[in-house]
Amino acid sequence: MRLDYWLKLTSSPVQLALELAGADGKRYRCRIPVQHRNTWQALNLPLSRFKSNDKNIPAKLEIQAINVIAEFSRGDASSMHYFAIDNLVLTGWRQAQFEVRIPETRSYRNWNLLFCQKHFRPGDVLDLDVVPEVGPLQSVTAQLTTIDGKIVAEGLELMERQGHWKGQAIYRFSKKEAAGPLSLVVRGVTQKGEQIQSIVRLWVIKIPKSNGHPRLFFLEKDRRRLQDRIKTPKGHDLWQKIEQEARKARTMEVPEQSQIELFPKEYLLQQLGRYFAILRTRARYALLNAWVYFISGDTEAGDYARQALIKMAGWKQWVHPWFQTQGRQSYYPVGITALELGITYDLVYPLLSPEMRAQIRKGILQNGIINAFNEYFVHNRIPNHTSNWISHNTAGPWLALMAFYGDSGGGEAPGNGEPYFSGLAEKFLAFMHATMKPDGSYGEGFGYQNFTMETAWPALAALKHAFGVDLLHPLHLDRAYLFPLYISVHNGKELLDMGDSHSHRRASSNWAWLAWQTRDPLLKWFYDQAPGQSWEDFLWLDPLIPKTTPDSLPPLRVFPDKGNVVFRTGWSEENIVFVYRAGPNFNHTHADQGNFLLWAYGENLIAEAGPAHYYNDPYYWSYFIQSAGHNTLLIDDNPESQEFGDFSNEVAAFKRRARIQKTFLANPVSYIESELSPLYREQLQQYTRKIFFLFSGYLVIADKVRSHSGPHSYQWQLFPPQKQGLSVYDTEAIYQGRQSGLRIQVVTPENPDLKIKDVPIPINDYARVPEHKIQPRAVLQVCQKVKTRDQDFVVVLMPYKLSKPQVATIKAENLPGFKKIQIGFPKHQDEIYLSNGNRMDGAISTDGQWVFVRRNKDTIQALSVENARFMDIREQNLFKADGAVDIGMTRDPKGENWQIQAKTPTRVWIQCNRDVRLQLKGNARQLERSNGDKIGIEIKGGKVEARIESNPIP
Repeated sequence: MRLDYWLKLTSSPVQLALELAGADGKRYRCRIPVQHRNTWQALNLPLSRFKSNDKNIPAKLEIQAINVIAEFSRGDASSMHYFAIDNLVLTGWRQAQFEVRIPETRSYRNWNLLFCQKHFRPGDVLDLDVVPEVGPLQSVTAQLTTIDGKIVAEGLELMERQGHWKGQAIYRFSKKEAAGPLSLVVRGVTQKGEQIQSIVRLWVIKIPKSNGHPRLFFLEKDRRRLQDRIKTPKGHDLWQKIEQEARKARTMEVPEQSQIELFPKEYLLQQLGRYFAILRTRARYALLNAWVYFISGDTEAGDYARQALIKMAGWKQWVHPWFQTQGRQSYYPVGITALELGITYDLVYPLLSPEMRAQIRKGILQNGIINAFNEYFVHNRIPNHTSNWISHNTAGPWLALMAFYGDSGGGEAPGNGEPYFSGLAEKFLAFMHATMKPDGSYGEGFGYQNFTMETAWPALAALKHAFGVDLLHPLHLDRAYLFPLYISVHNGKELLDMGDSHSHRRASSNWAWLAWQTRDPLLKWFYDQAPGQSWEDFLWLDPLIPKTTPDSLPPLRVFPDKGNVVFRTGWSEENIVFVYRAGPNFNHTHADQGNFLLWAYGENLIAEAGPAHYYNDPYYWSYFIQSAGHNTLLIDDNPESQEFGDFSNEVAAFKRRARIQKTFLANPVSYIESELSPLYREQLQQYTRKIFFLFSGYLVIADKVRSHSGPHSYQWQLFPPQKQGLSVYDTEAIYQGRQSGLRIQVVTPENPDLKIKDVPIPINDYARVPEHKIQPRAVLQVCQKVKTRDQDFVVVLMPYKLSKPQVATIKAENLPGFKKIQIGFPKHQDEIYLSNGNRMDGAISTDGQWVFVRRNKDTIQALSVENARFMDIREQNLFKADGAVDIGMTRDPKGENWQIQAKTPTRVWIQCNRDVRLQLKGNARQLERSNGDKIGIEIKGGKVEARIESNPIP
């Protein structure tokens, strides 16, 4: 492995860590001390220097990624460091493949795929002619699969002829099959039994509904339906705003040349606003007038859109010169401009001569398609595929190609848009798979998800309408609203979001088509909480879409792909909402693993230091994105105590991230267990954060920190929304907001040091003065008074209404094997028992990890226990099980509700009276009773609900 590197440093010892990510899931690392600074240095390292647990890289191991990291002993907020690498070469073998002669394909070194240059339609046949790089082979077969892994055809045999393996008409594409991208997998077996393989991406599309225009979203015959919409009350109001904005737009002339190429190449931010005004604003105005022309026939609007389209396509360049200086070829406004002008072309097509059409296609190809294709596909910029910019720079140009499909003439790209069509589509698909998750979440914050939708929905809508390809479900877009729905507060107008996203929710115009297409009642409700007034809202306005509130949804939900858990007591403004994070890294996320937010009784009670603006805030890099700016744990007050975790992608070795290890969502207690130690820069061997969410309206956070270094000072952090209202009293802190408050009771350490520390104010807050008062910010830190290697933290968070002061008493005591926390309320008492790893013995005996009991005087009303095989209360057995189970139980006058969770099949016996009736829900069955006072349940695995109606047990 060879590379050149250059480090500009002012302080701090530093070393280079070079990592090769193996397909075996291991990181092979080599560390090099940095000898010289502020000059180019060359490295030439044999791969024998790279080790994983002192073992060399095995032969024929696939290397999936390379990390080159400059490691500092500690960050210095007053210093700026620069790190550059160049001329990186990794020498090794590559896997033998096939050369695919028929159909025509192209290969690119950054993609382990071949790309078919022909598009297939229903009725077409597939011919294959492939030549292996090694041989001889004893057999070659082919298989077709969809992008979500479903097999379309398999066992397609090829025959050898003079070194070529051929199959004529080995498959015919059927009209019954769904159109879309397919993977053609060609596999060969050598005489020694070794395999070679090539994968070809090919597209099957339906014949466009119209060879003319418009066709992307509507046909000419749809014009009347849109005109009728203007006559409806809501449609009329929207249309008036659209026409008014279009008329105002026509007062802004589109210049013959933009002069973007003359912008300074040395800097960007100082004139970024003007660049946007030239490019983005003009393209948006052109599209707006194109819609007015198409729907109403307004010739003035059509002429403006036509002239703007011709002029902008003829500009010398769309990319700001600063990006070209940085070795980049595109920028996200370029992709959005290509999309908007592509739609404009489709709508005003009848107003264009053949010469104008060719000129426009050529200009958009040169300015908006080829550059994005080269940067984002050929060079595979952002290889973890998680930035919203990818959608704009791929979906935008891709849609323009759909608008041009079949129109191209001599000197242009082929009529099917290749090679650009397949390349841009592939990067877009990779982005969607990496960022739109099956659990209903999106990797970045909602602000960026909403921005992504600005180009994602038009591309997918056009693909479905014009080419018959429906990718909503394979790309998980049909349920992508679930996470933002769950973190919605203030009647859906704000979000408890993390990272760079702001809490305020913008208009939902980018979701209008999705709501119309899916007819999802929950999505329609989500859209209606922040409806837009743009052309998207008018086009997909439909009063017949059903709508329902989220009240029927379970209030607790885990989003494992994103790494979030949301606890809610309900869906009204008075309810409590708690959001927790422990998962993979994504674009625009922070070093905030273990972070949490809390909303209760109509306002925010736990926030974080930001968000802050990454372009202009001087504290953004040194504070706001670091763990110091979040409700996390610091070590030795280091603001950068956490490092950023790995992305969730196809690289098997990139798994250094926080994880939610266990969840148990039940009544009366829901529970999360997460492990955060992998991100604490090899200082901790364990950092387990447990969250207990009590449906009665409070939380307990229990942290177990174990270090293999030290001793250390640890700072447990909590951010109120502002400093005003935060007070400290011995082991307790109180925050009072406008109408509600938060009691913060420290149980462990027993003699804590509670500090209120001032923190930076985001620079954006100053933009709102004098209309808005600047609110100083602060963080509450819970510290131990003596440095230790190991430390536990237990904190009770109890929100309350200011109109109903908090009257609960909180006591704690250490007993043999466990800690007991008593929380007394006027009508009941809660007890939480936290095991120190040993069996609990006493009034409550169990081998579980923790126990919760709610009592009314001496009567147990509810209980929960985790990972237990038995539980006794006052020497009377409550239950026993063959294997460890999690249990939640509540009582009412008629009986008991049990929720039982088991990882593996097990049997559970529950103490009860002789005459009972059992109702089961889940993968379980009742066992025959062998003992009169116990009822048996055989659980096959997973979570089971059991209703036992009998007289309550004393």
